Amino acid sequence: MSKIKMISIIGAVSLILSACGSSSKVNNDESKPKFTIKDPEEVKKDDLPDVEGVEKQKDLVNNTEVRAAKELQEAVQVGKEKVIRDEYLVNTTIACGNLKSKCVIKSPQDLKPPKNKLINIKKWPIKNPIIHPKPQTYFSRRGSMKELKGEEDYYAIITNEPSQWLYVRQYDKVNNWHTVSDAVLILHDLWEGPLPLLEGDILASSASAGRHRDGITVKGSYHGNGNTVNVTFTSRKRKILVHNNDWFPEEFIFKDPLGKIIKQEKLAAYDSKDQKTFHWYHGITQRMIDGPQVKSPILEMAGIYTIESARCPWKICYIHVLKNPYAKISDDGSFNFKKVPVGKYKLEVWHQSLKPKQRYYDFEIEARGSTTKILIEFELPTDKK
Repeated sequence: MSKIKMISIIGAVSLILSACGSSSKVNNDESKPKFTIKDPEEVKKDDLPDVEGVEKQKDLVNNTEVRAAKELQEAVQVGKEKVIRDEYLVNTTIACGNLKSKCVIKSPQDLKPPKNKLINIKKWPIKNPIIHPKPQTYFSRRGSMKELKGEEDYYAIITNEPSQWLYVRQYDKVNNWHTVSDAVLILHDLWEGPLPLLEGDILASSASAGRHRDGITVKGSYHGNGNTVNVTFTSRKRKILVHNNDWFPEEFIFKDPLGKIIKQEKLAAYDSKDQKTFHWYHGITQRMIDGPQVKSPILEMAGIYTIESARCPWKICYIHVLKNPYAKISDDGSFNFKKVPVGKYKLEVWHQSLKPKQRYYDFEIEARGSTTKILIEFELPTDKK
């Protein structure tokens, strides 16, 4: 009797697998019988006989052949194979609309962000700081002369203390919110569009009195409305060029999205016959040539790479390596993505310091020329004023 039962079981499993593998033919030939592949739970309840020597039917339900039939059924999806896309294609004829967003911190009253503070070198100690044999002359904030003893004095009067409050803009009394600076928005699941792939920026280490985090920033952003940007975007399989435009030596550490060090290299100090000048000082900085440089390894995987200084712990840059070119950073919290193809996508919100209340948003561009709007809220800063 047990042999007959086992033969019946083998026949049932074979019948399931045969039906799954030939589903497209069955649909096209009405003369052949149709078979329905049931969910394992349904099979367990309805169609499996008792098997001697096996605790109920647990092992049979989990049988490799039955699970394989289930997985194949899900993958086939009525004769259509799943296609996993991983390469963005440029298509200038595709129908597009727009996405507008605003990043804000809602508040019934003005949070009164504090004024920027100069960095506390004791809190952010420099590794083996350089001391001049005798004080050297530098141009200071307003073009006056400063006698400085060394590296610690230099950074102490030119670099801002890292703080979440650096990214909170003025209060909007009409809407009862503060806009958020330097938020990053990235569009996912977008594999075709009219925009070309990202090339990437050139970066440089440079002291700055910009409103935001100083250190390793996008070259050319030193004078962008007083904002130094230490965030950039590029496509996969590219390299990033980094200069040392500071008057002191540097050691850059490159890390991949998993936090693994992929390169570490020392660079000499910036050397020029010109007078030593703080790099945000407009007239002189614009004439400065680029200092010693290093290239990153090829950035293979998508994700956030970082470049850090092994000497100055506040210096860091974030490199977003992306699969498509639809990503932006905003100084005033406003975003306007143009030429977004019609379709459904996922929007990711990222910030190096502040926390968004929601990390991902699903949205849709419904028709050519249409505009979708999303308001993005952030948590209140937790740093002390």
